[in-house]
Amino acid sequence: MPAKILQSKCALCGKDLGVPDGRIVVQEEVINGIHYDFDTEDCAAMFKKFESVYGNDFWLEITG
Repeated sequence: MPAKILQSKCALCGKDLGVPDGRIVVQEEVINGIHYDFDTEDCAAMFKKFESVYGNDFWLEITG
């Protein structure tokens, strides 16, 4: 089962995923078996591009 990194902010830009009325806006992606939350599809795509350049270990150090 993929690991879930619990976060209230976008994994790439750090934007708060909550909105004023209490709803949560999340674009969830599973990358290398780990769930990440993003505020937009653009952040998810950019995260995947950086991961492919820097490698999974680099992102685990930043997000883990």
